[in-house]
Amino acid sequence: MAIDSLAVERRQNLSPRERELSLAGALLALALPSGVPLLLRAIPAAWLLHRAATGRCVLLETTGLRTAADVRPDLQLRYGEGTRDLVDQASWESFPASDPPAW
Repeated sequence: MAIDSLAVERRQNLSPRERELSLAGALLALALPSGVPLLLRAIPAAWLLHRAATGRCVLLETTGLRTAADVRPDLQLRYGEGTRDLVDQASWESFPASDPPAW
């Protein structure tokens, strides 16, 4: 279960503040006057709500403007030149302790 939550966190590329602002923007888009067509209010609101709920902006990700490592540097794959993640590194470091004693 912890591995799944770590994978989810690695996909998030928005800071908590950006998520809050996305939620506020969605509510603001929905509160526009009724003279504005519903689609012009609902589509931006849905996109902003998705950003707020998931913490991930596909637009920032596909353009390469920001990745999750920019927001959370502790989530970088920094062990083994990017070939091992935090779990692999912990497993590697604990390897001798997992062997039975050689008597």
